[in-house]
Amino acid sequence: MLRQFRSRRLNEGGAPAPDGAESEPWRSPYLHTVVSDGGVALISTFDGAVPNVMTATFFAESSHFPPLVRVAIAPATLTHRVLRATRRFGISVLTRGQERAALLCGHHSGRDIAKLDLVGLRWYRDADDVVLLPDAYSTSACRVVEEIELADHTLFVGEIMTSYRQTVQSHRLPMLLSDLRAFAGTGEA
Repeated sequence: MLRQFRSRRLNEGGAPAPDGAESEPWRSPYLHTVVSDGGVALISTFDGAVPNVMTATFFAESSHFPPLVRVAIAPATLTHRVLRATRRFGISVLTRGQERAALLCGHHSGRDIAKLDLVGLRWYRDADDVVLLPDAYSTSACRVVEEIELADHTLFVGEIMTSYRQTVQSHRLPMLLSDLRAFAGTGEA
């Protein structure tokens, strides 16, 4: 069965969330309207004082030589502002079992709350001040090599400077957006 989806802006993208969504991230309209299923990652930035992370599902590998990844970030977000200023970011692919962190980091703004404290994820800064998350499936430090303006997002292309895979997590499957739907009770398990 095909479903029709209407495009919506979410909290950090500009428009207010629906009633009740401010306190319940699992009610996000994004979980209901996204049309593709893919991986879930946390994009991390550091402004020189406070680390920040946001959930991303619009990311992908773009090149092997040099190793490039791309991530789409809404201009209204704190992550966008810091990424533009520092030209550095971390990308940490999450595993099944880390759904709570993905939902909370995607729902709250780093302008209002220290998200890494909220979700209790371990983190460290590398020599280039990139925030890396050692408990993720993989975590990579990237430097921005190109920006492409899209309709309502900026596509940041980053060259991977270093990358690590968590061998303790390697038996787990990477998280998909459909896993978030199931965790939040908005989709089928």
